[in-house]
Amino acid sequence: MLFDNYAAEGNRFLHAVAYELNCNTARAARATRSVLHALRDRLPSDEAIQFAQGLPMALKGIYIDQYDISDTPVVIRTPKKFLDFIFFKAGKSANTDFPDRKSMLEALRGVFFVLENHLDPGQISHVKKILNKDIVELIVEYVE
Repeated sequence: MLFDNYAAEGNRFLHAVAYELNCNTARAARATRSVLHALRDRLPSDEAIQFAQGLPMALKGIYIDQYDISDTPVVIRTPKKFLDFIFFKAGKSANTDFPDRKSMLEALRGVFFVLENHLDPGQISHVKKILNKDIVELIVEYVE
């Protein structure tokens, strides 16, 4: 029964992302994965693990999947490169899910908006303090 609760919590999160992105839950799940993996790999490993602790259980598995701590943090300082990294993290579905920069930006903002509304207050604020100011500016106008 506990696993059902975790799955339901994960589904609520993905439905919220789907609502924000005006898409189906399959695309919302792929966008969430891409954004979370880009964020995870951009953060120092100790901060990435600390962030994972606050995620809903179902998202923790997505977040940690294929995490190679020896390759992090990836140095990304510009908004363009961060969006490119989200595109890269999308893998085979990148061209379908992110046909243009606007769609990548919408995914980033939508996922962060839902994170802000589902996580402990201050957790996203802490992450924003770690990220480069220019990258945070991509997110801020939508989330706050």
